[in-house]
Amino acid sequence: MPETTRVFREALLLRPEDVPVLRKAAVRHIAEWGVDPLIDAFEVCLGELLANVLRHCQDRHCEVVAAYVRSPGVYLHVGDRELKPPALLPDAGLAEQGRGLRMVNELAAKWGYTYLGGRNKRVWAVLEAPRAGER
Repeated sequence: MPETTRVFREALLLRPEDVPVLRKAAVRHIAEWGVDPLIDAFEVCLGELLANVLRHCQDRHCEVVAAYVRSPGVYLHVGDRELKPPALLPDAGLAEQGRGLRMVNELAAKWGYTYLGGRNKRVWAVLEAPRAGER
């Protein structure tokens, strides 16, 4: 994770009802960092990464970290205990599933995952504010 002094961190055994509460708490926290252009993208990315924990991880212990990085903006990761890597699926049209990482891919400047040893990995995204004249 890039060096920073502004961090939101929460570790929990994730339940479906925790997702909106955690999203709101994290958004409230990062709003204090003056990253208004990134808040909507951050909220979507966080929600999708948490949904993946609920959908794909048998062990739902997870850690959410958001950190302010002056340049490029906000670093986000959701750590989980699932060895299976996240997969960016082909466009699924109107399918019920498979769009989450596609949205993360569109909203984040970059994203990926890192294995930490044992059964631990982090799925991360870097969100950058649009430059003048973009979007």
